[in-house]
Amino acid sequence: MRKQVVSGPWKGVLDSVDPFDDASSPEFLQDATNLYCTSGATRTGVLARPGFTASSATVTTTAGQASCLYTITTLGGTVYRFFATNGKLYRLTGVGYTTATDVTPVGVTIDNSATPTTRMYMTGFADELIFTDGVNKPWRGTNLSATPITGTYIDIDGAAGAWTAQGPPVVWTGALFFIAKTVPGGSSVEAGVGLVWSEPFQPETGYVQSTYANFWNLIEQSAEPVYCLWPTNTYLYYFRERSIGAIAGAPGVNLSTTASLDAVGVNVGSMAPASICQFGETIYFADAIGRPHSFSGTDDPRELYLQLDAQIDANPSFLSYPASVALTAISVVVPQLNLVLMGPWSSSAAASPPLGPTTLYCFDGRTGQYYGRWIAGTACGLSTFDSLAQMKDSTGAPIIAAYTTGTTKAIFSLSLLSAANWKDNTVVPSITV
Repeated sequence: MRKQVVSGPWKGVLDSVDPFDDASSPEFLQDATNLYCTSGATRTGVLARPGFTASSATVTTTAGQASCLYTITTLGGTVYRFFATNGKLYRLTGVGYTTATDVTPVGVTIDNSATPTTRMYMTGFADELIFTDGVNKPWRGTNLSATPITGTYIDIDGAAGAWTAQGPPVVWTGALFFIAKTVPGGSSVEAGVGLVWSEPFQPETGYVQSTYANFWNLIEQSAEPVYCLWPTNTYLYYFRERSIGAIAGAPGVNLSTTASLDAVGVNVGSMAPASICQFGETIYFADAIGRPHSFSGTDDPRELYLQLDAQIDANPSFLSYPASVALTAISVVVPQLNLVLMGPWSSSAAASPPLGPTTLYCFDGRTGQYYGRWIAGTACGLSTFDSLAQMKDSTGAPIIAAYTTGTTKAIFSLSLLSAANWKDNTVVPSITV
């Protein structure tokens, strides 16, 4: 049985500098580290979090190097797990990712800068792996079981024009959508605000190729850059630095004239695509200065960060580095525990590049209730959370994986399926209430 630290009854954590909080909210803990509750709606006990276990697969990288973890499940049910860093793409196999095979395609370029300015992203679409790094042309990977896999650049204009994408592509209503970060000279697509998309289930076809005009310059309400996209069954949400919008319609040449465009967030948005995740109908994200928020549908965003106000008050510099938030902020849903983990602030924001977070803030996915801070035991080697993703283990079960460019430079797995393992590589994390 996982170690139970406090029997409760508690509903979560309210870490605030308000002197009236303790008296008015006796069911909340004032602060907690490396713990969680089983429900944010009712009073429960408090449990120690699962532990992180390092894999034996090693790769070449440097501190702060951009990296990305991703699992793609093909329509036939085959599961592939990939990891990108240091200009290479690796296919992970074995229990605990014991083997990392270099499957980097020939003829495409993956950013290997020691001081990256963007993150890498992977998206699965039509049994293909879509890859972007913000500095090279997006490409699609096929023959995913081969060594190396096949990589082919996505031709935005049918003339092999140079272009880059902002953040990850997303799949919405059967089409693959990108934010165009840079575009070929003379293009009708406006860099920074232009959306381009493929034909349904054809990632190589569409965009602004000959006879296609699959683009929309989002300048009706603002000409500010668009940084993030997030698709749902109802809307395609887009995030600017200080606003959030929602698009509804069907992709095609007339999308910009037939879709609706509604304001969701005013004076709050996001520049950090990797900080966005979804639990049920609720979308979680870090705003432009790293403060956690959530929203559902077209409701106003909830200010989740008010629940950890004391942490921000004790570290006001958290809010001073939006560029590092855009690069390093991360989040993930832990399905077995109904949790959302968010690492919104860099552990060394002024460094070049800024380093990944050392602290993940834990929320109940159903209610948004704050449960406290998760901090890896640095003695175990997990010194920073540079990448964080929901992967699949060797049995196909969802599992959380993290990559650190610390001393170990290893992939760590959260031991969700082992209730006895609440230590980080045998190291007991700091557990406090």
